[in-house]
Amino acid sequence: MGLFSNTKINIIKKVPDGIVIAVTGAKAALKCELTSMEENEKDMTYPMVMTLNGTPLMEMHPSYCPTCCGLLATGYGLDSAKCTELTEVSDKINSGFTGVEDFLETIKPLIGLFEDGVYLIRDTKTFPVDGDGHFFWAVTYELKYYNAYTDAYYITDLMQLCELKGVFLYPTQSRDRYDENRVKHYMDLFKSGNEKPRAIAYNAMGGMSALLDGHHKACAAARLHAPLDTIVITKGHLAGDKDNIQIRFGYYLDAEYDIAVDKISGLPSKLYKQYTEQIADLYAKKKQQPPVLYKGLPVESRFAKREWEKCYTDAVYYYPTADQFAGELASDYSAI
Repeated sequence: MGLFSNTKINIIKKVPDGIVIAVTGAKAALKCELTSMEENEKDMTYPMVMTLNGTPLMEMHPSYCPTCCGLLATGYGLDSAKCTELTEVSDKINSGFTGVEDFLETIKPLIGLFEDGVYLIRDTKTFPVDGDGHFFWAVTYELKYYNAYTDAYYITDLMQLCELKGVFLYPTQSRDRYDENRVKHYMDLFKSGNEKPRAIAYNAMGGMSALLDGHHKACAAARLHAPLDTIVITKGHLAGDKDNIQIRFGYYLDAEYDIAVDKISGLPSKLYKQYTEQIADLYAKKKQQPPVLYKGLPVESRFAKREWEKCYTDAVYYYPTADQFAGELASDYSAI
């Protein structure tokens, strides 16, 4: 267990590519918030925003059908959020990693921005594309469907579901911050043979992850036609009844990451109590309190326009689409 400011971090379990933690006492400055309780019956979605310090990083319309894709649009961007904690992590993240405890220590300022809950933090690889054959930073301003933005990808030909594990990226930084010299700097680092610097992404969107740090690293990876080494953070949830509670991180029960809650699991009593009280209220059919809706800045894009060079638009051919990657997973083969 560690401590950052008032944030308590309980290590629940180490997994092959990372760690499962429980967080309490954090600022709840990075979160996904409902903007309305009204569902769109036409496309089966409901409106949300991902915010950092109250600033919308993106507009999100997830589908309440777990195998249907949702819509995304850019928000104000990281610069408007003015997040000193993320800047502090960004300054440290390029030094390389030696293990789970090392990167957990490095991103502690970022963890202090989370909501209370359980999180899976993986040191893994992502693709600098959107899953639909486009460079990740070449997003449109309007809400658009993304095949990777789904809880479970349905492969029609195989009649099988796959989870894409957040490997596709969505930007949170305006394109006017693009710096060719930074890209070349990271290309040189990636080709040096030394430990690669990591990007950081927040996976609240099924197969799509919001890139919080590492836009120029992602550009460098695209130029080299390589995957991007990324710290991917996934918020989990508690599921099951009071006598059989599990920590879950996806649509399916995943033996590698999901954990049965017992006396030795390390789940803080605060989180356990909140969940068991919620279950008791459901059994008693008590009226649930409506969620607090986001009432902050209007959700609109502040991303600058940019025509991307051929080296980026052509790079997409070296990465799978959401459909192709799901097929690879279903065949027990991965391009990563």
